[in-house]
Amino acid sequence: MNTVLKPRFTADDYLQWESGQSEKHEYLAGEAFAMAGARRKHVVVSLNIAAAFKQALCGSGCQTT
Repeated sequence: MNTVLKPRFTADDYLQWESGQSEKHEYLAGEAFAMAGARRKHVVVSLNIAAAFKQALCGSGCQTT
């Protein structure tokens, strides 16, 4: 039986590789997995949550990243 080994990425190798890809990928335990594109509704919800966090943290010395 032949075993095919998947290449493993270091975090730095993954970031360099990902910067040249047309699709987004998720990095987990040395492997890259393709991510599905986000729908407009998801993007709007994510933006609203980020804006709420930013507003709530304003003046606290904390920030969102």
